[in-house]
Amino acid sequence: MESQFSQIPKKLSHHCPMCGEQLADGEIDILRARDGEMMVYVTCNSCGVGMVAKLSVVPQGLVGLGVLTDMSRDEVMGVRQAKPVSAEEVLAMKILTDKGFLEIKV
Repeated sequence: MESQFSQIPKKLSHHCPMCGEQLADGEIDILRARDGEMMVYVTCNSCGVGMVAKLSVVPQGLVGLGVLTDMSRDEVMGVRQAKPVSAEEVLAMKILTDKGFLEIKV
């Protein structure tokens, strides 16, 4: 039996959102698919931009939200699998920066 997501990469726009070049099917990777949701990573071989998108199947069709990134597929997977930052860790960073023991440059 085919997954509800098996045909989605073929239905997605196959043009890069940055340079407009045609994307090859091999440039779209499904990172995760379950419970009516899918996370994909798209790479443009022409300009090098990456995009991470979350797609959801709803009764009306397909809904998606994507973000452009300079991260590689492996970096995205690493972030996705990382442990969440706790409230205590955020507070500790705030205290360290306020006391001058740590400097954060943006």
